[in-house]
Amino acid sequence: MSNELIIPLPFRYPEKDSIWRHFKGTDYKVISIALDSDDLTWQVIYQRLDDSESNWWIRDVKEWYDVVESESGVIRRFTYVGKL
Repeated sequence: MSNELIIPLPFRYPEKDSIWRHFKGTDYKVISIALDSDDLTWQVIYQRLDDSESNWWIRDVKEWYDVVESESGVIRRFTYVGKL
């Protein structure tokens, strides 16, 4: 029997290879989701869609779906665009 801790996937998370538009206008591709080793929270790993050589970024799954203040009012941080 393994002593490994099993952390269930979050109820909602962006799927691998899905495309999302950041509220500032840039499109991103989801690479994967992963657990943060420090606090065991689920993180989204993502990259700019228009630049495959760009850095990979991480953001907490909960933050991914947050709403933010913008010039046009309160909107979602990321909006689903489609799949690759």
